[in-house]
Amino acid sequence: ENEVVEFLIEVAINEFGFIEWEDYFYTKDFLNVDRESENFWIAVNNQNNVIGTIGVVKDENPHTAKLNSLYVAKEYRRRGIASNLYEICLDFIKKNDYNIIILHTYEKFKNAIKFYEKQGFQVSKYIQSKDGIWYCKYINNGHSWNNYFGNIRAKYNMRVSKKKPLVIDLDGKN
Repeated sequence: ENEVVEFLIEVAINEFGFIEWEDYFYTKDFLNVDRESENFWIAVNNQNNVIGTIGVVKDENPHTAKLNSLYVAKEYRRRGIASNLYEICLDFIKKNDYNIIILHTYEKFKNAIKFYEKQGFQVSKYIQSKDGIWYCKYINNGHSWNNYFGNIRAKYNMRVSKKKPLVIDLDGKN
């Protein structure tokens, strides 16, 4: 875990100047998470040196995942490492039925912002920050819609035809 903390300090503090994060990195236990609903991934090179990280933690809002600590070592950027880490994280998020991903970043992380926007994140209209930007992404992960329509079918005693789509008129008449 010391290697992870050293990596995060190297990138976030030494490269980008976030001195105020030093206490956070030294006190946060990145590897001790609730593996059922949270996780932290580490990318290493052939010499087992940490070259990238990403994490997901539960937010206080149900079905909301918070993406954090997506960093890639400077000499390894633009090689698809961030994309691979994000895809692994996104699979985990979908499997855990999260519907929204949020993340916090800063304007000085211009390349990170481009990356997040390319992945479909948008500036949140609902979460404001005095010292950065909150982004969110809505996940259409099928499970929620299947459960939603399954509950409607059960409530109204409907069956689904494989030949015709299910159409529900919610005007109160049908």
